[in-house]
Amino acid sequence: MQEMENPSSFSDWIPNQPTETTTPELKTQVADGGVRLILLSSLSDHANHVHLLIQQLSNKLQFFQKRVAFSLNFDLIHSFGQVVGWHQLLESMFTHPFDIKISNNHHCIMVSDAYVKRIHVFDLTTREWKLSIQTTGKPYYLCLEENYDGKRNQDALIFECVTKDEHVIYKYDLQQLLCNKSCEYLWKYFSTVSELGSCMCIQYNKEECEIENLNDNKSSMSDSRKKQKSKLSRRSEKMRNCLLVSDYNANSVKMFNAKTGNFVKNLEFKGKEVKSPYFMLVTRDSNELILTEVDPSNRVKIYKERSKGIWDFVIEFGTQQKLYHPFSLAYDSVSMRIVVSDYERHRIVVYNKNDGSFITQHGSKGQSPQKHFKNPNGICLDERNGELYVCDYKNFRVLVFK
Repeated sequence: MQEMENPSSFSDWIPNQPTETTTPELKTQVADGGVRLILLSSLSDHANHVHLLIQQLSNKLQFFQKRVAFSLNFDLIHSFGQVVGWHQLLESMFTHPFDIKISNNHHCIMVSDAYVKRIHVFDLTTREWKLSIQTTGKPYYLCLEENYDGKRNQDALIFECVTKDEHVIYKYDLQQLLCNKSCEYLWKYFSTVSELGSCMCIQYNKEECEIENLNDNKSSMSDSRKKQKSKLSRRSEKMRNCLLVSDYNANSVKMFNAKTGNFVKNLEFKGKEVKSPYFMLVTRDSNELILTEVDPSNRVKIYKERSKGIWDFVIEFGTQQKLYHPFSLAYDSVSMRIVVSDYERHRIVVYNKNDGSFITQHGSKGQSPQKHFKNPNGICLDERNGELYVCDYKNFRVLVFK
């Protein structure tokens, strides 16, 4: 990893700091879906520390925030990052935005821009560009591990760097990247181009999620619940989060230990084999694996985990709509819908997860941001407000729909 470009210091991420000694003042605003905390002033010597404390409190409040489904109206509310040419490229704009991820813990949006070997970071509220992370190779798909390695309110960023001769997967502490501290990776995994695929996702350990829920109520934890937590902790130590990596050349999905980066095994698929797997995710509510297949099948498949590493086929769909290179998808856990970016047909297609039925589609080839895409790729849902982010790859922009 090369040194990170950071034209603005970390102090730019926090509210304006007073020059005189003042008493910290905290104001709360009740908004739709939750409480917003606003830091009005703080002691200058402790501004960073106070800001982080406020951010952690905000993150805890997000646990109780009601999730919002995407409306399917495709109302355009924002567009950012468009460029007019290589000779006029600015730091805050894209060449070809490939994938996008949102970190609520760190209040930022991350967009991979493979052609210039950078990951651009934007503020989640203002969508203003903050910094760019220079990478050693082309970064394509991004993967976010929330509360990684049992660290509450701390996310890890996992991505693959591609060069002419190799693919390398890196895992970084996201906070260190954003604070411009040490950029040492947590681990890396090296492989040949033909072995590793392109997309990565996290399968969260259920026991760790249950432990987090118990910790939220630890002040009133009974002896039986303490024993339950102890039992879960022992099991959780053996069952870390898994990193799944698609390998479309080998028609397989590889499992890694997300904490160490060590390869574990290839997933076994029962009922129907996987052919050319590309994008995938694991639902946290039902622990189902949703993946897209590219040539020659061009469809979406869902599998249910039978035991660790063994998955049973549930359903497939997308052939009737003639998907052509479904390169990304997002899962709306509120409405239980699957949103698919259809790269070659320049559209977004929505399906019902339970039966695979077609619901709606939006877009065609063109430049108008309201109704057109040109090879849409990475997509991401923000369930705090029901917003859909789309990387409009060859229109050099990211579109946000409500």
